[in-house]
Amino acid sequence: MSPNLGVGEYPQKTCHMIRSIEVKNFRCFKQLNLSQLGRINLLVGRNASGKTTFLEALFLVAGGSAEVVLRLRGMRGSGDIIKITYTKKFYESLWNDLFFAFNPRGVITIRTSGPQGADRVLKISYDEDESLTIPIMEKTEDLPIITPIKMQWTTSNGKTFDAKPTITPRGVNVGLFVDPLPGAIFGSLGSPNAEENAANFSELSKQGKEGELVKALNSEFPYIQGLSVEIDSGTPMVYASMTGTSQPRKIPLTLVSGGISKFVSLLLAIASNPGGVIYIDEIENGFYYDRLPTIWSSLFSLARKYDVQIFASTHSSECLKAILPLIKQEEEEFRLLRANRDDDQCNVTVYRGKDLRNAVQQEFELR
Repeated sequence: MSPNLGVGEYPQKTCHMIRSIEVKNFRCFKQLNLSQLGRINLLVGRNASGKTTFLEALFLVAGGSAEVVLRLRGMRGSGDIIKITYTKKFYESLWNDLFFAFNPRGVITIRTSGPQGADRVLKISYDEDESLTIPIMEKTEDLPIITPIKMQWTTSNGKTFDAKPTITPRGVNVGLFVDPLPGAIFGSLGSPNAEENAANFSELSKQGKEGELVKALNSEFPYIQGLSVEIDSGTPMVYASMTGTSQPRKIPLTLVSGGISKFVSLLLAIASNPGGVIYIDEIENGFYYDRLPTIWSSLFSLARKYDVQIFASTHSSECLKAILPLIKQEEEEFRLLRANRDDDQCNVTVYRGKDLRNAVQQEFELR
């Protein structure tokens, strides 16, 4: 049965959601302007049409440190460990692929707007008025003098702060996070972060709010009776209390099922980031198709309760069909974002929930 948290059960609160976004000179987007975004935004399109890049643009402007860029590189499959070489070429390789057509002479601008703190601007460019010295660790043909990349965020209250990543003997110094918006991003290639899940669940448990999450999980997977945080080899992890075994015991959630672990990660991200935004690349990955309707029901209900906005890409027609019952009830909460590529640049078109509902009902090809 569906975990009935009650679509429409929670009173509508002031939304802290992104209603519009403008992107200039960022990766495959030379110029992009979107408005009338909703709570649940489904992003579709062919490969290399800009879906992942669109999610990255949203995540970057919400951040407050160059560390976000390095994290996105890892999610793209570039690896979590960066082998540092103390050269100008290495430094520029970290940032040049952010620019449209790999042209670092332009200025990247990402601007979002909406109520209650969603107004935010990020500008990225090389600061030609300054220079940095790279530590000399080994002989190199590159000059140890570089032009630093500058990332400047402007928040809704008009506060502006800069990040200028440097290379030090200890590695890349990206600076601290300053005033990031609440949220979380899930790549299509990565696995859920076990330690982060444990921290999020522990915090919810301290507040006495873990019950609704466990209820949703048990309704979808009845053999899971409860969740807890346990220590495994010195690392905190979320464990599941299982039934149906000869001796009831707790098992690390990551060993129960990849899909269940992802489901819990998404629920925890929503509950741990009230008023925030969750970005999910290829949301259908890890879920058996007949689970998608009830999984969507849980995600949508929790998102409404915690006033969270979701941007999720998908290649799955089953994923789109699975959300149809929710669209029929709350069509103004949903948007379809269709990405497409024209020669060397990409664009995205927004369709309202009514159009999405009609297209799914008539079985139009949306992917």
